[in-house]
Amino acid sequence: MSLRVQSLVWLTLGGLFHIFGFGLFTIPIAAWFVPLFLLRFTRGNTPLFATLGLWSAFFISNAIANMANFYVMPYPLYFAVIGLTSLLFVLPYLADFYIASRLPGFVATLVFPVAWVAMEFINGLMNPYGTWASLAYTQYGNLPLMQLVSITGIAGITFLICWFGSVFNWAWEANFQLNTVKKGVATFAGILIVVLVSGGARLAFAPTDVKAVRIVSIGTPGHIYDPYNVGQITKPIFFSSQYTHEQREKSLQALREIEEWHFENALREAHAGAKIITWPEAAAFVVDHDEEAFLQRARDFARKQQVYLLMGVGTFHPEKWPLADNKTILVTPAGEIAFTYHKARLVPITDTDFVVPGDGTIPTVDTSYGRIASVICYDMDFPAHIRQVGRSDTNILIVPTGDWQAVGSIHSHMAEFRAIENGVSMVRPARGGIFSAVDPYGRTLARMDEYATEQRVMVASVPYSSVRTLYPYIGDLFAWLCITGLLAAAMWAKMRSAVIN
Repeated sequence: MSLRVQSLVWLTLGGLFHIFGFGLFTIPIAAWFVPLFLLRFTRGNTPLFATLGLWSAFFISNAIANMANFYVMPYPLYFAVIGLTSLLFVLPYLADFYIASRLPGFVATLVFPVAWVAMEFINGLMNPYGTWASLAYTQYGNLPLMQLVSITGIAGITFLICWFGSVFNWAWEANFQLNTVKKGVATFAGILIVVLVSGGARLAFAPTDVKAVRIVSIGTPGHIYDPYNVGQITKPIFFSSQYTHEQREKSLQALREIEEWHFENALREAHAGAKIITWPEAAAFVVDHDEEAFLQRARDFARKQQVYLLMGVGTFHPEKWPLADNKTILVTPAGEIAFTYHKARLVPITDTDFVVPGDGTIPTVDTSYGRIASVICYDMDFPAHIRQVGRSDTNILIVPTGDWQAVGSIHSHMAEFRAIENGVSMVRPARGGIFSAVDPYGRTLARMDEYATEQRVMVASVPYSSVRTLYPYIGDLFAWLCITGLLAAAMWAKMRSAVIN
């Protein structure tokens, strides 16, 4: 078999593993093998051929793995985003090609992981889709490894995944000669073992005598409207002049039925012992001139039932801008509004065509069940935004969400990393997706696919003792160290080349 054919085999294997490395078909171990094979391909070819091959492999595999996003993007935009993302994924491999080959020994294995972390971190800061494509999320379910994010954020897990492929290739190029590779392999293995053992110990020695509160999350009245097609009831209200009186009245009647359904279910759960009742993102749709009456009903309900009621509310402003407000409102057992939070991070097109963002300040309130905070759905894809929660000593974070079935699991997994990062319990009622509740260590307390149950109610006993973590205070220090390391490696490689020449 020729070297070119061999390299194409490595490219094909890397692309196939990448299909299962993130997205609809995630298999956690697959993510570790992607850089292993693609680095092997890159190092055996010219920069131009490697770039074209890598981009093609990433474009095809990304398009397949992320098909769920067809729902929120026009096809041309979807493929443009996939093409740009694929190009970004190529950059760390080119950094490895030009820098690692000019550095000595085992230290060269660090180039690729710091380059990937740098790319992923800067991309997450600059693009409107946040941390969606982070390699770290592929490791959902590996709780000992996931504990690392309480210190380094998701960058730490990404680094380890990429370093594995780089170390393996370094040993491969040395023909796995024990005397040459044993120290380097032992270094990587030792660090990985320390991470896993310390994460396991964090879980094993977590306090068990913690107080908990009964929190109930109420889903969507699917018999009234399809959560995948909210426009069927919102458009006749948003653009009232374009629809008939009968169409507008039909939508307004649907809004009244949705409101009634949520209060009926909330009443049942309050009688069953719920202390905090939560609704998903925009669970209640209210026209602006009816909002005060709606809020009075919510205040009366919370006071009479002696519960905290956190509602996801979409307030409509027909024929005005913005067309709607997307917010959460927490009502106390005293019948007072404790806070109102407006969604700060808006999904391109889906949100930005209708809503303006809030100021980004995450409100908190002290309750009988610890300090409660709330954000909305897409806010959770931006770790820097959520760090406010960890710094404010929040005990319970409630995240009203609106998803769709294809991304329900992925998006709920991503959100649970934020709970570990900030040491908080999280409750996430998700219209059209997966409801979940986890403790500050990411351990599942309750989980519900609302399309797999008729009642569409999730009940969880949620601990309200928070866990202090480093990440909210040091932020993305590890990612910045990786960026610094990449720049230092590039300068060192340039100096070494100059000396050799």
